[in-house]
Amino acid sequence: MECSIDDYEQSVEKLLGVAEQWDGITLNISCPNARSGEQFATPDNLHALLERLSGIEALHVPVFLKMPLLESIEQANQLAVVAASFPLIKGLVVSNLLKDKTNLKTKGVNFPTCGGGIS
Repeated sequence: MECSIDDYEQSVEKLLGVAEQWDGITLNISCPNARSGEQFATPDNLHALLERLSGIEALHVPVFLKMPLLESIEQANQLAVVAASFPLIKGLVVSNLLKDKTNLKTKGVNFPTCGGGIS
């Protein structure tokens, strides 16, 4: 997980090099293409990520957290509580893509065999 936190930190620092061009940053903790899965969809891991990013002194643009599509509202609430405890997080984007496509009803499209998510 430490490598993933390093990746987020380095990405944010690179964005800050051109921060005058951005109104804010969205941290996507639910990327459907991440090979390591949704590591930051647990309170402890999300806390570790946000704690590290909070240490970036030059981070003065609003930061939004793009949440995963979770199994329950309780899981979402746990992550929201963690996010709310960090002043750098100014809001949540709820939620990312639908990954389980087995119950979709569509005409002429076989989504379960397609890769990626559906928004």
